[in-house]
Formats: sequence, C-alpha cells, structure tokens
Amino acid sequence: MLNSLSTLMVIAFIVESFFEVRLQLYLRGLLANDEAPAELEGRIRRIVRIDNRWSWGSWLLIIFMFVAPGNWSFLAVCIITLLETIVVMEMDHLKTKIKNS
Repeated sequence: MLNSLSTLMVIAFIVESFFEVRLQLYLRGLLANDEAPAELEGRIRRIVRIDNRWSWGSWLLIIFMFVAPGNWSFLAVCIITLLETIVVMEMDHLKTKIKNS
C-alpha cells in the first residue's frame, strides 16, 4: 500500500514539475522582455527567486529519497509534492493575475 501511494506521489510530482517549468519560462520571459506589469514586477521576481531556490532544495530531497529507508523516503516524497504544489499554485495565481490586468 505504501509503495503504490509513494508511486502516485512521484507521478503527481512529475506532472507538477512539468507545469512549474512552463510557468517559470512564462514569468522569466515577461521579465526578460520587460512585459511584466509594473505593479507585479517585484512579486514576479520574488516568485522566480523562490522557484530557483526550491529547485535546489527539491534535488536534495530527491537524493535523500534514494538513500533513506522506506518510511523516510515516503515522507520526503510527500514533502516534495506538497512544496511543489504550493510553488506551482503561487505561480499560476500570479499568471492569472497578469492575464486579468
């Protein structure tokens, strides 16, 4: 049971990572082309910076998953998926706010 739940969490993480990369490229493109709304530019820079740091943190947790015992690796996959969800939700919320302004 734990193994199948862990597999589902890994699949969710991979799907969220795909959307994270797309959103990150969109937000970085806005900053690079000076197309970001002035009132949201600071927030865009902050979320891109957070995403860069999260990328390093997630790789450390992924490496930990491979060397840790089963229960600890399941905890690591849950933490990775939760934090990835939060980052993607924040980036998507920002993209929606940009499109509506």
